[in-house]
Amino acid sequence: MEKSRARSSPTTELITEKPWSGDLLGREDEASYLIEHLKSRARRAYGTSKRDAYVLNLNAEWGAGKSYFLANLARQLLEQRHLVVKIDAWKDDHASDAFLPLLAAVKELFKDERVKEFSNPEFEKIRDKVLRIGGRLAFGFARIGVPLLLGAGGAVGMAAAEVVRDVASQELGAESLSDFERQQAEIDKFCEALKELAAQIETSADIAAPIFFLVDELDRCRPSFAVQFLERIKHLFAVPKIIFVVATDTDQLIHAISGTYGPDMDSRRYLHRFFDQSYALKTPSMHALVDKICSQTNVQLEKCWVHDESDSDEDKVRFLGATFMAFSLNARDAYRIINQLDTVLIGWRNPTPVNLVYLIPLAICLDQPIRFSKELITLRSMNPSGAASVLREHRATWVLSDRLQNQWADDSQNMVGYSNLLGTLFRFRTLRLSDIRRAANEGLASELAAAYFRIEWHERKRGETAAPQTTSHLDEYAQRLESAGRFSGSL
Repeated sequence: MEKSRARSSPTTELITEKPWSGDLLGREDEASYLIEHLKSRARRAYGTSKRDAYVLNLNAEWGAGKSYFLANLARQLLEQRHLVVKIDAWKDDHASDAFLPLLAAVKELFKDERVKEFSNPEFEKIRDKVLRIGGRLAFGFARIGVPLLLGAGGAVGMAAAEVVRDVASQELGAESLSDFERQQAEIDKFCEALKELAAQIETSADIAAPIFFLVDELDRCRPSFAVQFLERIKHLFAVPKIIFVVATDTDQLIHAISGTYGPDMDSRRYLHRFFDQSYALKTPSMHALVDKICSQTNVQLEKCWVHDESDSDEDKVRFLGATFMAFSLNARDAYRIINQLDTVLIGWRNPTPVNLVYLIPLAICLDQPIRFSKELITLRSMNPSGAASVLREHRATWVLSDRLQNQWADDSQNMVGYSNLLGTLFRFRTLRLSDIRRAANEGLASELAAAYFRIEWHERKRGETAAPQTTSHLDEYAQRLESAGRFSGSL
C-alpha cells in the first residue's frame, strides 16, 4: 500500500529562533566543532583536483536527536552567513527519481533573500542554465531504463562503460543508446554549471562558502530510493564548494539495504563509498534524554510517585533515567517506554498516584520479554514464590544505582534495595487493602512500600466505604500496560 504523505518540497528555513534554545543534550559545542571541521575540509578542497562535493554521514541511533541537531545546525550556519537547504528525504521518497528532490533543493537556494539581492544578469544566466540542464536530466532519468554509469574512471570504468554500451545496443536499440550518451554529456554540463553557480555566489559579501545541504530521514526511505539518492549526490554534485550532511541511523539503513539486495551484498562497504567521512553523534546521557522526551511529550508526572508525595518532577526524571540505565535501555527503548507511561497516565483517573517503582520495571519486562524472562508477561497470575524466584534470578538487573538508592534513604538511613521493594509491592498487590495496612503496621512491609499502600488505603477509603476490602491499583498495571502497548508510536 502506498504511503500517504503530504507532498512537501525542501525548504530553506527563515530562522527567527536562536540556535540551540532548549538544548537539553548539550549539542551546541559538538555542532561548533563539526562546523569548523567541515569548513576546513571545504577550504582544503579549493584549488585542488578534487571534483566532488564533501559528503558527511552524521550517524546516530533513532531517538538520539538527529533532526533537532540538523535544525539547529542550519540555524547556526545561517548565522555564519552560509546558504543552507534542509531536505526531508522521507517526504520525497515517492518521487520517480531521487534527483527530483535534489533539484528542488537547488531551486530553494534561489529563494534566499541574500541571493535575490545579489542577483545580476550573469548570475541569472547561470541559474537558468542549472535549472534547464537539471530539468533535462530529471526527464532523462525517467526515460532511460538502465542504470547510468556515473563517474567511473580508469581502465575498470572504461571497460564497464563498454559493457553497458554493448547491453544498451542489444537490448535498447540505437535510440536508447543515444539517449544514454546524451545523458552522460548532460551530467558533465550540470556539474560545470553548478561549479559556476557556487563561484558566482561566493563573490557576494553577504554569503559565505561553502553551501550546505542537510539531509534528514534518509534511513526511513525505501532502500532503493536511499541508494539512488546517495548515487545522485555523489555523481551529480561534483562541486568542492558544496557540503552534504546526511543524517542516518546507519546500521538500520545497512540492514534495510541488505534486506532488499540480499545478504551476499556487503551493504556497509557499499554504503560507505558514498561518504567521505562518518561522524557519530555523542550518545546523550540517559537523564538528559528522559528529560527531553518528557518535556516534548508533556508527560503528566504529577500523577506519579517514586518515594513519596513530595517527589519533584526532577526526582521522577532521575528515577526513570537511572532505571533505564539499570536495564541497559537505548534511546529507542526509552521513547517507547515513556510513550507507554504517557498513555497509562492519560487514562489514569484514580486519586492514588501511579507507582513508578512498580510500573516502569513491569513495562520494560512486558516490552522486552525475551530479555527479562517470558514468565514476567503473566505477572497478573503469577504466585508470590514465582515472582520472588524471577527477582532473584535477575537480581543484578533489579538493583538501582547508588545515586538513586541515596534518594530513597529515609531519615534513619534505612536503605531499600530495588529488588526487595519491588518484591514487596508484587507480593502485596493482590491482598485486600485492609490486610496490607495491617501487615504494614506490623512491619511486614518495607517502609517505602508501606508508605505507598497507606496513601492508597486513605484515598480509597475516603472515596468509597468498601475500599479496604478491595485490592491495590497495582494489580491493574499489567492490563493497563498491555492496553497502552497496542498503540504504536512513530518509529
